[in-house]
Amino acid sequence: MAMLDDEPEQVRSLDPRIRGLIEGMLDATETAGVRELRAQLAVAHEVHWADEFTSTVYFEVPADVPRAVPHDQVFPVRAQFVGPEGAPHQVLLQLSAGRLDHLTAEASDQETVEFVESLLTEWPDPSEVVYAMDSADGTNSPIGS
Repeated sequence: MAMLDDEPEQVRSLDPRIRGLIEGMLDATETAGVRELRAQLAVAHEVHWADEFTSTVYFEVPADVPRAVPHDQVFPVRAQFVGPEGAPHQVLLQLSAGRLDHLTAEASDQETVEFVESLLTEWPDPSEVVYAMDSADGTNSPIGS
């Protein structure tokens, strides 16, 4: 985990929007490892270095909680939303060593974005996102359509 501006590492409870986004992603599929990820989310905390908004949230999960398989992946469900100025964005959940590692918000079109932090000031409300499942051909489709 990279430190931001040499601030000391701190741990806090998950923001309700962050928890809601992850719950929505996990509830959207029964893919391998979802049960373990739900157990991890129940006890996860946020590791942070500063109090201002950043587009990536890192997690601390106790070592005794079961790990998910596959161990290292971007979870196959993403949360899509319209950000400031109508720009499409997505939220991705990264797993590392079978544990929740981090959640990141990014512009959906990586070629036309500047810095997400300069556009976003908070995490989207879970009720305002569309969950989409990744497919084998590299595209993703909204779940439920």
